[in-house]
Amino acid sequence: MMTSCLHCQQSGKGEAGTEKRPLLEKLLPEGYVHLVCSYEETAQAQFRAHIKLRVTSEDEVHKWLKDFQTSSGLVWRKSKTYPNTGRYNAYRVDLRCQHNTYPKTVGKKTKNTSCGATMYLVLKRHKYSQDRKSRSGDPHIKDGYLLNVNLRHEHNHGLSCADAAQKRDVSGETIAKLKTLFESGHTPSSALNTIKFDLQKQEGDNYIHAAADRSICPDVQFCYRLYYKLFQRAGSEAVSPEESDGTDVSASPGQGASVENLEVMIQQFCRSLTDKLKDDPQTFTAPIQTFIGTYNKMNDSSLTSALQGFGKVPQVRSKKAARRAVIPGRPLKSSRTEQHPYSKTQQCRKSPPHSVSKCAEDASLSGH
Repeated sequence: MMTSCLHCQQSGKGEAGTEKRPLLEKLLPEGYVHLVCSYEETAQAQFRAHIKLRVTSEDEVHKWLKDFQTSSGLVWRKSKTYPNTGRYNAYRVDLRCQHNTYPKTVGKKTKNTSCGATMYLVLKRHKYSQDRKSRSGDPHIKDGYLLNVNLRHEHNHGLSCADAAQKRDVSGETIAKLKTLFESGHTPSSALNTIKFDLQKQEGDNYIHAAADRSICPDVQFCYRLYYKLFQRAGSEAVSPEESDGTDVSASPGQGASVENLEVMIQQFCRSLTDKLKDDPQTFTAPIQTFIGTYNKMNDSSLTSALQGFGKVPQVRSKKAARRAVIPGRPLKSSRTEQHPYSKTQQCRKSPPHSVSKCAEDASLSGH
């Protein structure tokens, strides 16, 4: 429901008349009373508006914003928050269009269009300390219209095209469906196929347009991210953290993990590996063949050693570090294989011992 503000019209701030505003009316969610204080069309399919609502708490503000995003098909991101809202405001936040992402790099394919659409939400206080009501002279606050919405609907991209629908956030209902399918034993790919099959039965000929909406038909990358958030990658955890009984799933059966849990983990690991093979056979075919061939040749002892060392990177030391570890300090001379010339000990020639015959021979020679 949308009505014109009589207070703003009497003061000359608002737009006189009660004519319909189709651009604004088709965006607003049902179940709320929207008091339009000002409205101005700036260009074709673009306008600026100031709206007030009867909302009293921050939770109600979040609920209205969620309903507004659903009814308008637009996604808003926080650009600035105000932890200290001041004396007169209970809650305040500045929002921007999701197509304004402030990219750091130029040239990369992104959804950024530097969209200038903004929306400011300000919730006024209606009670102060000691449960004292506001004594503001604003007639809107006296009538209970505490939420101020300043909407600048000036987008520079398509709003109803398929490309815009593919950038929407996945709805809470779709996330709940995916969680239920995962708990039933589905993989990310099979869970997404189930959602598409149900959507095709529900929409019929309109399935192509409905499937382009990411809020009800997510992409496979989101399914894998949600899956690994609930169940750790490669089967390291088979149950979600909420269903865990507090035991260490990476431990052996004697350390707390039951055999039943390990059986579920092995099945989960095999399904995850099968999905990877189906999604990218060119990359995973040869490694999986090698893995299966090596597994078939192993006995129990070698398999146990391989399982315990799986994923562990061996520490390789350099030759210099290995030499220092084996022979600490300076090696002995006896352990050297090659010696430098200056370190060689010079051997002295020893003369043979003297004898009587040798002395007689030397004396006869000297007498001549």
